[in-house]
Amino acid sequence: MNGTTACCGFDCSGCPMYSGTPTQVCCGCRGDGLRLDYCDDGCEIRRCVMARGLDTCGGCVLTDTCPTLAELLRRNPKAKERLMKKHK
Repeated sequence: MNGTTACCGFDCSGCPMYSGTPTQVCCGCRGDGLRLDYCDDGCEIRRCVMARGLDTCGGCVLTDTCPTLAELLRRNPKAKERLMKKHK
């Protein structure tokens, strides 16, 4: 899984605020550097992943039953594909 994949499986490279470099607008929720507030502590999914010591939701046993993640995955099926690729 590359660095542009967020904790939830979203592809950060599709975000207009994503820069991919630590000193620009946003380096994504898994990047080292500046983040938008939402991509930092504002995201409930990121807080959960960090608290569990995981890289993404794909490493969690609750991925298929998580109500917080369910709505995002319903709207973005590609996110689930990215999460599951890493944890086959």
